[in-house]
Amino acid sequence: MDWIQARDAPQRLLYMTGAAGAGKSALQQTVSEQCAKHEILAASFFFNVGDDTRNNTAKVIPTIAYQLGQKNTAVRRLIRGAVENDPLIFNRALISQIQALILNPVSRLSPSEVSGLPYAILVDGLDECSDEESQREFLRVIDYCVAKVRTPFRFFIASRPELAILEALRPGGHLHKAAYPIQLSDGIRYIATADIRRTVTRSLRELGEMRNLEQTWFSEKDVDQIVEAASGQYIYAATVIRYVSQPRGDPETMLRAVLDWAPAGGKQSRAKPFASLDSLYTHILSKAKEEYEAIDTNENDFLMIFNSYCYLFGYVGEDVLDLPSYDQILGLEKGTYKTIIYDLRSLVTVKDEKLILYHKSLVDFLLDEGRSGSSCTELLEVLENTLFCCLQRVGEFSKMRPFPFIGIRGEVSESVVRLLAKIARVYLSICNQRSMFPCHVVDAFISFSKNGDSGWAFIDKMLLDRVVLTGGLNPYCKEGIMWETIRDFTWAFEYLLPLMKHQDKDPRARGILQDCYDQWSTWRPERWRTNKFIQDFEGAFTCKKLRRYYENYEKADRMDLHEMSNNHTST
Repeated sequence: MDWIQARDAPQRLLYMTGAAGAGKSALQQTVSEQCAKHEILAASFFFNVGDDTRNNTAKVIPTIAYQLGQKNTAVRRLIRGAVENDPLIFNRALISQIQALILNPVSRLSPSEVSGLPYAILVDGLDECSDEESQREFLRVIDYCVAKVRTPFRFFIASRPELAILEALRPGGHLHKAAYPIQLSDGIRYIATADIRRTVTRSLRELGEMRNLEQTWFSEKDVDQIVEAASGQYIYAATVIRYVSQPRGDPETMLRAVLDWAPAGGKQSRAKPFASLDSLYTHILSKAKEEYEAIDTNENDFLMIFNSYCYLFGYVGEDVLDLPSYDQILGLEKGTYKTIIYDLRSLVTVKDEKLILYHKSLVDFLLDEGRSGSSCTELLEVLENTLFCCLQRVGEFSKMRPFPFIGIRGEVSESVVRLLAKIARVYLSICNQRSMFPCHVVDAFISFSKNGDSGWAFIDKMLLDRVVLTGGLNPYCKEGIMWETIRDFTWAFEYLLPLMKHQDKDPRARGILQDCYDQWSTWRPERWRTNKFIQDFEGAFTCKKLRRYYENYEKADRMDLHEMSNNHTST
């Protein structure tokens, strides 16, 4: 707080780095509350890898501008004028956004107005921005604000030390001289340990009062063991508290289980800095697996299903599906997700039927077989399983008459198509990086294509339906969800088609995919203005063709529509 309140200090950027679970977000939250209390908080933004509105930089500058405008009427009026002057400002580069929405409005204030302006801007978890180049772009914007122009703002940013961040902060990096760095490492561990001790003691005491337990239900020695095992990691202590607080089970028994499971003496090996956290995760997962398998009659693979949930909502960053729909795609009974996560509520929670991970370190743990051991399900295995299930569901939807484009079934079928595109892109991208040849996946696409091409015809109609009826492909709408689906499919085909040609098993199946690729490529935003078919879709001639297209299910009609589209494009 001393640094933030020292407005005349030469460095206007405080950058805090630390490992997962070191307490960065907790400290940011505390500082944010203190800044708000002192009325100096201009804005705050917390990145979150599992939230598609907060795992990229699209909303960060508009959010900061909005919060700043809420605190000052003059700034709000100037920001409104900037948006009215350039309605497309939210689609422009970050540097253009911050100049138009923040820096220019503030520069037009009088000195007295500037002196009364809140000036602390807090950004947490930049490493959870899923695109590394976007991280770099954001850091260049911060560099511009603190080193190239005069602004009243002081920035406090916290993140894990990912590559883009290290490059900017290290000697020779563009933020090296501009930033005041703090590393949450051994030098700060004593402070974190004291805070963790207070948090654990208070939480256990409150839990005992809530459950009418004896005051002696836990001891100071128990707290010592938890604090030692945490080794400065808030996430460990928080996970222990959530675990022993679960409604099913006795807190004393569950606390004993945690303490007995922890490494002897709570000491951690230098080679395994997350040993205690890994041990806790392993214990919780193994107990939940036992409880689930005791009541499961379908012989479901507990770890495959749970890891699929975590990868989908934590790694792939998918906002397409809710858990009931994902269960349906995986061919599971209704309500399976509730049973799967019942004993895992210390690790995850559910909001609006979507999985929320309490901490990204869980996905890091699950992805690393060296840490998770038998709890690990390889990422490619999870993606393959989801990919095969998506192909199967699309095949089933393609046989329904009429096609399920509206209502609840329409929402699910659209989700399957979007998920298929994204999973195919992610899976094939990983195979490409690893120089792998995924024969069985290529065979699955060939088999899917050989099935009378009805599956691709269904996807083709679904995409065109969304383009015509909702404008979801509009490149000027940054949230255009079907644009992302088109992009994912075409990228996947660019990798898949050469593999199919290499195997040379079924030229007809490859021809169908090539036809889809050629057609959908013309719908991508960069070719939007040259595609006369899409530009003229409101014309009576096109509407007549569309009615024929959707009322028929034969391949000839599909090809007729494509021929018309290509003729339009070439004119």
